[in-house]
Amino acid sequence: MSRKATKTSMVDDYLTNHGTNQDRLKQLFKLLRDKEIGSEISLAVTGNLVPRLQKLRGLFARKAETIASRLPKDHPFAMPFGLLGDLSVAQLHETTHTKMLAWLLDPSKPHGFGTALLLALMNESGSNLTDVTNVQVYAEYSLPRGLGRVDIYATGRTTDPTSEIWGLWIEAKSKWTTQEGAEQLKRYERHRSLWRSDSHGQDYGIFLTPDGRHARSAGSYEQWLPLSYTRLAKILWQEAKNHRCAAGFEWLRLYLSSIIKDYANIRPGSLDTLPYFQILDLENSL
Repeated sequence: MSRKATKTSMVDDYLTNHGTNQDRLKQLFKLLRDKEIGSEISLAVTGNLVPRLQKLRGLFARKAETIASRLPKDHPFAMPFGLLGDLSVAQLHETTHTKMLAWLLDPSKPHGFGTALLLALMNESGSNLTDVTNVQVYAEYSLPRGLGRVDIYATGRTTDPTSEIWGLWIEAKSKWTTQEGAEQLKRYERHRSLWRSDSHGQDYGIFLTPDGRHARSAGSYEQWLPLSYTRLAKILWQEAKNHRCAAGFEWLRLYLSSIIKDYANIRPGSLDTLPYFQILDLENSL
């Protein structure tokens, strides 16, 4: 790689990380805004930077403990182990992890959730669908015209009189160190553009990563919803708790417990408490 290309890559990394950090701060304070601690925050941000951050983290941790104590007993956060016991799902081969998620989203599988989990995720990405039909879900889907292979592709039709076709593309990176390939999502965007021209349908894109960052290789951020695994866990749990009798409910609970333990990333001394609050959002998790 040339020196110029290296510098360009470093700048891209910096801008991506800077944008992600800004987004995470905005999300955190948005979550805290309605939790009646605004005045406490203003008191905590006086003095030198390090003491200020330590005070804020202590404040967030105390609030999180209060919220956690009010969660239902079957909330995945409360489980002492995950799907693989003490083993991390984040260390699975990414293809295996992708197939697990695709299985949950596929209404033809015997988990008993039907299209509920798929619709919850699609509505997070901007759709307003209430029901869909003719659904097909593919893991490791090879795109035509040699444009690559996307991790999950789902398609179907709406149940309204228009019977509009829709498509959902999910590119997932389950490891903290994994980056998408150069131009990867731009190639997927070209495919989606051709798909829209051919089908006249509505398309949705999700870029799933441990920290919910924007995609470096995207031509347009607007075409890809940046989603963290902790946010994914919350979305799936919001819907799953309405289907406690589903055959796959306990399996999903174990899977979400693993995601929380692997990706919430709550370590002693860590100042990043946003994932914690994404899981323990009191208003929506109870």
